[in-house]
Amino acid sequence: MIMEMKQVSNYATVNEKKDMTQQEKLRIGLRGCHGVVSNLVGMRVPLFCGHKLTYNCNLKCKMCPFWKRSTTDLSIENEKIILRKIYDSGVCGIAFEGGEPLLRKDLVEILDYSRSLPLQTSLITNGTLLESKIDEIAQYINGGVYILLDGIDKTHD
Repeated sequence: MIMEMKQVSNYATVNEKKDMTQQEKLRIGLRGCHGVVSNLVGMRVPLFCGHKLTYNCNLKCKMCPFWKRSTTDLSIENEKIILRKIYDSGVCGIAFEGGEPLLRKDLVEILDYSRSLPLQTSLITNGTLLESKIDEIAQYINGGVYILLDGIDKTHD
């Protein structure tokens, strides 16, 4: 009998994802269990990690230094190498962040590769581009989409 496995984090529970196969759910759940057990016996394995896909951003928030940087994103080949190493290390989930990850033209390919490993794949965004991109990326997100608010009033404008 396959038990329903829930994650121990702020991410959505694995068993709530309707578009995941039972095999995908089981793999992610077992990797999570492996991480918990490894941590208990002294082998430090992070369960989740964050990965900055870009420093580019479409906003100019006062408190954020990213938009001031002029950077070039890693190639899709290098992103895949990084994701494979993250997966091979025992991590079971990844949250893509930035800057603004929705600015990457190859985001769908990155999300697709992440999910194919399978990593539980989430996205952290400022939300301003989400409406125009959600239909394109939704099928590749099996974790969650999170809108980041770093402050209120004059802090976040």
